[in-house]
Formats: sequence, C-alpha cells, structure tokens
Amino acid sequence: MNINRVFENFFYLALVGFSFGTCINYLFYEYPYLHLIIHNTFSATNREFFFQINIAFTVSAFFLGMILYGRWRWKRFSSKKSQVLWQRMIYFIRPAGLFFLFPIFCWKEVLPNKPIFFLLLGSVLGLLFVHWFFVALKQLYCFFPTLKNKQFTLLSKPISFFILGGMISFYIIYVSFYTLQHHYSLGTSAFDLGLVENLFWNSIHGHFMESSLLEGGANLLGFHTSFVYILLMPIYYFFPKTETLLIAQSFLIGLAALPLFLIASRLLQNNRQALLFPFFYLIHPAVGGVNFYDFHELSFAPLIFFSVFYCWLTKRYKSFFLFLILLLSIKESLSIIIFLFGFYLLLSRSPKLGIILIIFGVSSYFFLQKLVIPYFSEGKYSQVWYFNWYYQQLLPEQEGPFGLIKSIVNNPVYTLNYFLSEKKILYLLQIFLPLCFLCFTQIRGILLLFYGLLVSLSASRDPLYQLGFQYAFDLIPYAFIATLMEVPRISSKNFFNFSRYQILLLMFLYSCLISYHYGMFYPREHFQGGFRRIDFIYSEKEKNNYEEMLAFLHLIPSTASVTASESLVPHLSHRRDVQTLRYAPYGKDYYLIFRSEAKEKQYQELHQKVFLELEYTLIRESSQILLYCKKDIHH
Repeated sequence: MNINRVFENFFYLALVGFSFGTCINYLFYEYPYLHLIIHNTFSATNREFFFQINIAFTVSAFFLGMILYGRWRWKRFSSKKSQVLWQRMIYFIRPAGLFFLFPIFCWKEVLPNKPIFFLLLGSVLGLLFVHWFFVALKQLYCFFPTLKNKQFTLLSKPISFFILGGMISFYIIYVSFYTLQHHYSLGTSAFDLGLVENLFWNSIHGHFMESSLLEGGANLLGFHTSFVYILLMPIYYFFPKTETLLIAQSFLIGLAALPLFLIASRLLQNNRQALLFPFFYLIHPAVGGVNFYDFHELSFAPLIFFSVFYCWLTKRYKSFFLFLILLLSIKESLSIIIFLFGFYLLLSRSPKLGIILIIFGVSSYFFLQKLVIPYFSEGKYSQVWYFNWYYQQLLPEQEGPFGLIKSIVNNPVYTLNYFLSEKKILYLLQIFLPLCFLCFTQIRGILLLFYGLLVSLSASRDPLYQLGFQYAFDLIPYAFIATLMEVPRISSKNFFNFSRYQILLLMFLYSCLISYHYGMFYPREHFQGGFRRIDFIYSEKEKNNYEEMLAFLHLIPSTASVTASESLVPHLSHRRDVQTLRYAPYGKDYYLIFRSEAKEKQYQELHQKVFLELEYTLIRESSQILLYCKKDIHH
C-alpha cells in the first residue's frame, strides 16, 4: 500500500476519534462547550478539560489504527486483498469524521451569530459529507453484495398523491392554526391585512376594490392591478371575516405543492424524487414567512405560475393561456415575468409560444401601467415616488426606473458592491442554498430569476431582501422551476462529479439546515413573518388582551367610522371607513387606540381634540386600550 495512502488513512481514523471526542464534550457539556466554540472565552480549567478529551480520542483512534494495521500486516493480511479490505473499512467509517459538526450546526445560537460564515462552511462541509457518504455506501455494497441487487419499487401514483395530500393538509392546518393565533395575539397589521379585508368588505357592498386605508379612500387598482382578488370575493361574501383571508392564503400557498409535484414527477420520472420538491417548498422559510405576514396578492403567484408551467409542459394550451391571464391579474409586475418567461421558452425549443409571450408581456405591461392604473387613480397617484423610495440608494436624483439603469451602466463597481452587501448575500444564501444554486447553471434559469434578483439586490429597504416578506415570491416559484428543469440533466454518473442522488441529498441537507434555523417548524427561534418574530406560544396574557379588545369592539357600531392603532385595524376593518392613527384625517366617529400611543407627542398634536376630550369623550378604558367617541354620537 502506498505510504501516502497509509498516512491518509491514519488521518481519517484520527479525524473519527476527534469527532467522537467532540461529540462527547457536546453531549455532557453542551452549553459550556458551544459557548467556547462561539466566543473562545471560558475558564482555563474547562478549556484544558475539553482539549484533553479531544486529544485522548484522537490519539486513541490513531494508535488503534496503527495497531490493527500492524497486526494485519504481520499476520495473514499482507495480501492485496487484505489491503483492499482495510481501505474499504476506512472509507466506510470516514463520514463519521464529520459528525462533530452536526451538533454545532444544530445549536440554535451558533448560526445566527455569524450566518454567512456558517452557511458557507455548512455548504462546503455538506458537499464533502455527501461525497464521503456515497463512497461509504459503495463499500457497504462490497460487504453485503445482496444489497446492490435489491430493487426499490417506484411509488405508485395513488400512494404518491396520498403522501403529497398529507404534506399539503398538514401545512394548511398547521399554518392556518398559527396564523390565526398570531392574529389573535394582535400580531397582524393594518398594512396589509386590514387594507385587504377593508377592500373585500367594500367590494361586496358596492364599492369595488376601494379601501379607506388607501390615500383618500382610493381604488386599489390605481396602485396595483390585483384583479385576482375577485376569485376570493364569493367566499368572503358568505364568510365575511378576517379569518377567511388568513385560511385562504394558507390554502393557496400550500396547494401550490400539487402542480409543483406534477411538474417534478413528469420531469424526473420518479415519484420518490418528485415528492422531495413539494417537501423542500413547504419547509422553506421564505414560503412560511409570506404566509405569516398578513395577506398579499403575491400569495397567488406560486400556485398559478406552477400551473402555467405544468400546462406548457403537458401542451394543454387552452389551460395554459387561462392560467397566464390569471398570472397577469395578480399584479402589474407579473407582466415582466411573462415577458421573461417568453425568452425562457425561446431557449426551451418553443420559439413561437415564446415570441407570443414576449409580445403579450410587453403590451400588457404598457396597457396596465399607462391605461388601467391611471384610469383608476384618476391621475392623482404616481408609482414613481414609491419606486424612488424603495430604490433610493441607486437613485440619487430620484429619476425613477430609468435612473436605476443609469446607475448600473454608469457606475458598475459601486452597483456591484451595493448588490453584494452582507444582508443581501445572506438573503441569497437563505433563498437558493436549499436548491444548491442549480437554478443558476443555465442562462434560461437566470432569465426567469432576473426580475426578482433585480428587485432584491437593487433595493434600499430591508423588506425586499429579508425573509418574512411577500417579495420572496418574486424569486421562490421561478427558482424551483429553474432548478427542476436542471435536475434531469444530471445523469446517473456525473454532474460536476455528483450524481442526481447526491444532489438531492444535498438539497435535503441544506433545506433542513435553513429550515431549522429560520423556518417555522422546529425550533422556530428565528422565524420571522413581516417585521415581527413569530411567537408560537399563545400566552394567557395575550388571550386576556384579545378578550378585552373584543369587549371594546362590541361598543362600536358596524356602520361607524373608526380610527385605530395599526395592530387593531385588522379586527375592525370589515366596515366602510377605517383608518390608522398615523394617517387618519381628524373627525372619525370612534378612536380605538393603545394607551401608549396616546402619550406620543406626534399623535397628541395630530389628534389634540380627541385626547383633550374637547369634542370627544372617553367611554371605556383599560390598562392597554382607550376608546373615544364623538360627544354628539355618544349622547
């Protein structure tokens, strides 16, 4: 046996011993050991103790290997066959040398301290572990030849759909339960849950797509062309409650796993592998974050885009164009996605359909932006101001979308540095690491992601590049499709020296890593929905606060206009006129506010006649909430 190979094998044995020593430290001294890993500050006695354990196991494994190897060489194991057996044993136990890293990555306080470093380290070590693991499997087949010939039966469609139905049902029930609990904990907000419900309530009462929470009680179509809301209005008509929207959103996002599975099953021709992709989608922290952040039109995007893609894949063109219209009805910006999808089809050997989509995307963009939005806004509102606000850093002269292009062309170095800020790199890792960045391996995948990447990387406002906001759905559906189109290209033998099974195992490990630290299932320490960290415990205090708030709501007539604190608005938005304390014009019938806000100077000046009880009277108060009513109404 080559002397270099001998020392390499001894190194692997020492690494396995070190790994076991570290695991022993973690098992019996979890907190002090991990505190040592993060900060490298601990008592000299404990540092010495941990050092001795690690060295003891490392040296023991090393010398055990030397003794075994020497004994085998001295006796009858000096033949070539014995050397092969020795090498196979080393390869078989080698993955255990990385076991010491798993407790570190699973400790919930490690990764958030230095997220980019640990995610990059985890990705590299994941590649190494998967490679070693599959080499170890080959050795297992050598020890037990019958395993190699064992055939795994493919999952039948009924069983696959049963498993898929279980995943989707669990997701919908789980998320619906906790989003409702979050709502009852006063975790939802006027923007946008209160706004959307007020819009629904006004629409079914004769004021189509209007909301008093928009400037001047404007029509939403003057800001965003979200005609897709019409699909839910019949349901809301029969169940006019906030809970209806929250459950419907969970249903829409969860049900998107069905067309995603159908796409994966058709492309991969393997139901076992296809089931992994709905699993990756449902546990992705970005998906859960959108679900927990109020209610937004982009929640329709995954379900509808996956349906569009499946219809194209199966050549069901009537359904394809129907879902394409629904996709466009979500928001005016989806016309850009349709435009980019047209180029995607051009590169996917569907040139005629690609050209049609390019023309349709361009024409629909100008139709919505230049005709529909100005018509409903009556020329009062401009989206340029919002664009300048969201992308302020790259628009020093407030020039709108064209100014962004100028900044990119004129100052590419500054732009690249701005794109690759620490927060944005972390966001890209959180979004794409579970998919092994496969969506970037071909130009057509990058085309699908171009708009979402530009929105996220150009933004000056944190919500556009942080988990927990609806803007993640500018990337997630297209990332999954681009990834799925690349997986079939991975042959059973080689793709950058990785097989398809290795890639899928990597996706599984990375998805579990990201979900564990940022997701909504376990341990849920850093899961965020919108601007809030989600607390999954409904305390007795929160329950009492909710019941107390309901007592206040019973005193407000359903026809009265109300000004309220932002987290109280979603609980009384099913009325014609409701507004937030921050933006309300003076003169609403009732004021329902938190006591703490009544003490803030900005609100005292804005609503002086309310708080000084010049024209209003305080009709009920508690330790947290105040309810004022106009004196002429109260009397």
